[in-house]
Amino acid sequence: MRKRILGVAILLVISLAIYLFYRTEATAVNTLVAALLGQEVFANLRHTVQQAFPLPSFAIYTLPEMLWTAAFTLLSGNLFVWIFRKRVACLWIPLMVSAGLELLQIIPSFPGRFDPADLLGATLAWAVAVVLISGKSAPSQNLFGRLNRERLAFTGCYAIMYLAHVWR
Repeated sequence: MRKRILGVAILLVISLAIYLFYRTEATAVNTLVAALLGQEVFANLRHTVQQAFPLPSFAIYTLPEMLWTAAFTLLSGNLFVWIFRKRVACLWIPLMVSAGLELLQIIPSFPGRFDPADLLGATLAWAVAVVLISGKSAPSQNLFGRLNRERLAFTGCYAIMYLAHVWR
């Protein structure tokens, strides 16, 4: 479990770095960091990082979603929920959220821009994460059971995902 948590943390930190230094300044996380550091300091830091480490558009716009989808899937490995008296593994939740959010962007009033590469990338990242955790053990904890660090981490990741939200 410790290796899994470390892997998840690394994936989320890389995704955070991309959001902070390369994505729009209108995201919630960038708004918060700019408020903490000051607009000018944060703008200068972003400019310095972008000049020192230029990234291709795939890494800026598709990779972060792939990373958080993989991270959330890895965290969901031993969690399940009861749906209509059937035990359903939570590893389906990250795929539904990432694919669902991308598909909602087809609607003109929904924030963001639909990109088939994002949908494909998230699905691929989810599949790789499922392969990594498959065969380890069957989901053994109800997501809605007594709070512990795994349930808290899984739920906290969705709170973290909100920080990628673009303010209107």
